[in-house]
Amino acid sequence: MREEIINSGYCSMQEFLDKIELPSKKYIVSRKAKLCRADSDGMIANLKHLQYGIKCNAPLSLLHLQAVICYCDMSKLCTLFSSTFRAIFVGETLSSIKKRNQCFYFLSKYLRECVDYFGKKGKALDVTRHNLSRSALLATSGDWLYRQNLTEQGPFYCGVSSVMSIPAFNMRLCAPTSTSKQIEIAINFATRNGIIIQLNNNSDWHSRNLHFFDCSFVSHYKEEDERLFFGGDLRIRVEAVRIIESGDNFKNFFKPLFYFDCMINGSDMERINDCTESDYQVLDELIKHELGVSMVGEYHSYIYDCFHIFCQNKKTVCINLYYLDKYFNEKIQIDYNEQCAMTDLFMFAVSKKGNNEQQFNNNNLFRPSFFRLFPNVKQIIYYTDNDYNFSFAVFNTLYSNIDSFKANTKIIIKTEQQKGIGNRTWITKKWKLICDELQHGFKISLVATKGYYARGTHSSAAYHHPIQILTIQKK
Repeated sequence: MREEIINSGYCSMQEFLDKIELPSKKYIVSRKAKLCRADSDGMIANLKHLQYGIKCNAPLSLLHLQAVICYCDMSKLCTLFSSTFRAIFVGETLSSIKKRNQCFYFLSKYLRECVDYFGKKGKALDVTRHNLSRSALLATSGDWLYRQNLTEQGPFYCGVSSVMSIPAFNMRLCAPTSTSKQIEIAINFATRNGIIIQLNNNSDWHSRNLHFFDCSFVSHYKEEDERLFFGGDLRIRVEAVRIIESGDNFKNFFKPLFYFDCMINGSDMERINDCTESDYQVLDELIKHELGVSMVGEYHSYIYDCFHIFCQNKKTVCINLYYLDKYFNEKIQIDYNEQCAMTDLFMFAVSKKGNNEQQFNNNNLFRPSFFRLFPNVKQIIYYTDNDYNFSFAVFNTLYSNIDSFKANTKIIIKTEQQKGIGNRTWITKKWKLICDELQHGFKISLVATKGYYARGTHSSAAYHHPIQILTIQKK
């Protein structure tokens, strides 16, 4: 890593010794550094595929600390390093971006490991669930404060020096992303012509378990109170956006937008949503405006721009029928005579049907306008089971003649093989009917494998669950 940093041209050998190596040796013996240990609260099991080779409760190493100091204190080098995670011109290929990032292989490696393994997260340790007493925690971690040091609540503020539209509202921060706990710091970075993005690690399972590193105790700029996100393994909530020059705060709009994003990415929420009539009406207006049904434009143009980019950029949609029913299917009083659920915005009725469901209804299917709302979607992943499924006869009727359902769009239906019923699924039971209904207009394939199937669990076992995958593609 030392050679990478020096070869960048932004750090001499002497600067490396004075600004990175010597401070790292001082901070590594500090109490805060000693409290940073590799996470042993479940997430490490889900990250085994990354092949880090770091053991549970392993202490923070000198190289990890040097990577953080380099990122925080070497401003020009940090700018160059961050640019290797994104395209620098229109049309740059992923292989070209990776080639530029190769120059910072070790810096990327140690910084990513530091955030993923030694960082904090939002969800507090559930001692009851793990059956761990205080004495047991002391025995395993060596310090009760270690466990307390693992968690921290948002919000986190990020200043951007220009007004940019937000392409997702429950987003993955894949590239290194610096935030601050102090909004004043974000204002300084945003300047008069920029925006402040407010992030938070609440409301859904992804946000609660997303790791970030508290850089404040090693950064030369301690007043920035910096928190570093890196990797994008889990998502984080976009809670609000403020435009500095006009003073507009769009927090009330980003609440329903966040929930809408969660609905179509299959998120497991903390609780049943608290959406109101106003939230429903915001999304209803934005969807109608995007589809060209409503041209009133009663909201700020920035909100319409964000929603438009969100719809255009969406390549993968994930519909988890169980989570939709559990968290978003509660009726909201819209007016005196009408009640609607949030799922009604893009789905027909979401319901638990069981094995004796009616064969001809549109329950648990998305509305045909869904394809027009997301014109660039490449795959729609359905999580179903014997309780939450749908009629393929109605599927064929709804979607076979829709021009906006493109031939390169795949609908992938995943269902779990439940024990005790001979590993049969609702797809297996209906296989002959599925073939008869879909063989003329669609290409279909069915495979049995082991993969991810989430229904209220996020243990490592959820990634190796016996499942069936039915793939449907228009001919």
